Amino acid sequence: MTAAMASALPPSEKLPLRIRLGNGFGSIAYGVKDNGFATLLMLLYNQVLGLDARIVGLVLLLALFMDAIIDPMVGYWSDKTHSRWGKRHPWMYGSILPMAFAWIMLWHPLGARPAMALWLSAAVRLSDARRGVLLRNPRAVGRAGTVERL
Repeated sequence: MTAAMASALPPSEKLPLRIRLGNGFGSIAYGVKDNGFATLLMLLYNQVLGLDARIVGLVLLLALFMDAIIDPMVGYWSDKTHSRWGKRHPWMYGSILPMAFAWIMLWHPLGARPAMALWLSAAVRLSDARRGVLLRNPRAVGRAGTVERL
């Protein structure tokens, strides 16, 4: 939003800074994951640890294909969930610790080069699966809340 657009809004429609920061804070997880994968993961595994770049690229490609399978399943399962916390929150709360474990696993590989490729594959798949559960559901909560208010 440009400064001209922001000043064109009536004062009653401007959101307070705390609300804007609170809404933006949820995107930090995406930024950390996406920037880590885009800039540091290939560099770490290829340049620092010596794993062939083709193997690292293949692992990341397979993770994208797994996302295409896992994300719709997560959406289906969370739509069918009924709990006192709602549809999405149990999934989000339940994925926090596995996501942290997967992130640590991703950046602290064990073993020699052949085992490292398997470790990377497992860590990327677990990280992406947990990310799908953790980060897709808040977006669905926001959309559902918007639809209910209309």
